Amino acid sequence: MNNRPHQPISPNSASDALFREALVLHREGDIENACRQYREFLTFNASYAPAWGNLGSILRRLGYHDEALACMQRAIELEPYMVDFHYNLGNAHRESGSYSDALIAYARALECDPCHAMVHYNQGLTYQYMDRIENAKTAYRKALLTDAELYDAHLNLGTLLAAEGYISKAMDCYWSAASLQPDKGAAYNNLAQVLHSAARFDEALTISKRTLQLEPGLHEMASNILMNLQYHPEMDEAALLKTAQSFGRRFSNTSPLPRQPLNGRPLRVGYVSADLRSHPVGLFLRGVLRHHNPARVKAYCYSNSNRTDEVTVSLATAAKWRAIASIDDKALMKQIQEDEIDCLVDLAGHTSGNRLPLFALRAAPLQVSWLGYFATTGLNTMDAVIMDRHHVPLGSEQYFSEPVVCLPHTRFCYSPVPFAPEIVSPPCRKKGYVTFGSFNNTAKINDSVIASWAEIIRNVPESRLLLKWRTLADTSYGHTILKRFDSLGVARERLELRGQSSHRRLLEEYGDIDIALDPYPFTGGLTSCEALWMGIPVITLPGTRSVSRQTLSMLATIGLNELIAVTQDDYIAKAILLAADPERLLALRMTMRERMLASPLMDFHCFTKDFEETLLSLWEHGLTAGANL
Repeated sequence: MNNRPHQPISPNSASDALFREALVLHREGDIENACRQYREFLTFNASYAPAWGNLGSILRRLGYHDEALACMQRAIELEPYMVDFHYNLGNAHRESGSYSDALIAYARALECDPCHAMVHYNQGLTYQYMDRIENAKTAYRKALLTDAELYDAHLNLGTLLAAEGYISKAMDCYWSAASLQPDKGAAYNNLAQVLHSAARFDEALTISKRTLQLEPGLHEMASNILMNLQYHPEMDEAALLKTAQSFGRRFSNTSPLPRQPLNGRPLRVGYVSADLRSHPVGLFLRGVLRHHNPARVKAYCYSNSNRTDEVTVSLATAAKWRAIASIDDKALMKQIQEDEIDCLVDLAGHTSGNRLPLFALRAAPLQVSWLGYFATTGLNTMDAVIMDRHHVPLGSEQYFSEPVVCLPHTRFCYSPVPFAPEIVSPPCRKKGYVTFGSFNNTAKINDSVIASWAEIIRNVPESRLLLKWRTLADTSYGHTILKRFDSLGVARERLELRGQSSHRRLLEEYGDIDIALDPYPFTGGLTSCEALWMGIPVITLPGTRSVSRQTLSMLATIGLNELIAVTQDDYIAKAILLAADPERLLALRMTMRERMLASPLMDFHCFTKDFEETLLSLWEHGLTAGANL
């Protein structure tokens, strides 16, 4: 199809006023009256393509999808070279989820005008929804070549790059977006996140606070600050509690809802999360849903994300499923009440995609926080936070605004993915030297952690350190990490940096390390469980914060207290001592799965029973802060 200028047919004089009036109404936003005017005009001028196109756009906004498509198709039949008709048709298909049809329409639009920036942009958006990331990045770049001032194109391209670990390029995108619209918070918010992932905490915090000043009504930005502070090595519990309580004061107080006797029926429990997929939350939750006793609990899942995978499918078969990403809090609250949910479980806290404002509205009679977060939410409408005594020792309850309920063994239970490979012999037996490793988020690798790891490497002859996380695919950031170790006397050839891979490949790569070094104060969660399952002993240094005691909880539960350090010097000494004992390394590796399987860490039957009893007790009796139910 050759591109040629659009030459609209002029309406006849008798109906010209109708069309002009419809245009005025359309531009003023009075779309229902504009719709009537376009319809009346078309009774006189059924061959006037712009009227069909405009009517189609209005019908799309009004929700009449099929009729809108018919109008747009009619406009294209009359004027096949008009780029906007194909563009609008593509948008209609994209919004309805017909992504393949949308791409066809955008391709035809680009045949009419190859330099139409918004077509390229929406093509990128469609590819992004389809998880065709390389295509999406190409489309966004083409949009920016045509129009370098497209704020959302810079923003979305940055998001895709950051997700792949290319944080330096992502920062460039976010700075470009921020320079275009300095009064909008989204670019600054995303910029703070990539700075945080590089452990540049103070810079990230400064930008986050500026973002919150720009858009104080967006709770996501306040949550991001709280989440990021959990990684900051200099934060203490009192400061974190104070910040969380400040978050909670953003919402109005709501009255409690009555709790009716169950009278023999199961407790209706709703789990709310954006991470019901191949993510630590989804993977930990899966076993609980499978083991719920239907006579005691009827489970619902409220998924605040459009991302799905095989874990999502398994979760959806184990509970009543609700997709809520496009539903606002008040409409969602109505849905939850129609589902007659007794207990609403927040699995997110202040992590990305949370729905804490929903909990602030008091959507269910009983509301608890569990699993996906490791500190207080700050909400006075959260009736309890479910933890264990490893994470919250006696006396630490004072740092939670919610009453703390402790499960008898551990706050989470682990089930390995079915594709986890078999354990292999420690690599030191073949290589002749010990390889330490960490597959944790690089945001956890602060100066103190690097200093400890450097001292360990220096004191274990010929040893190596293998680090793996998506940000390590970024050459510039990786160079920064290497320089920090080099300044502490660790030669670059003794470090290996690896970027992200498939989950299966990640587990296979545990065969390349002998000892895992846990970062601090933000210790490993699922990462530590998976390292242990692959036979790797994990050396940890717990602190006083709950987030610093995750690996401690696992090691204590499986009876490996010898790997828990009490000071930084002890942490270093334990790693050096274990590296010097190849027989102990082999024994730990080859017996680790048996040890884990025999412990409460992997006993989903017992864990789920304890969890259900905790929820039922909360429903029937309430609790006292710090209760051990």
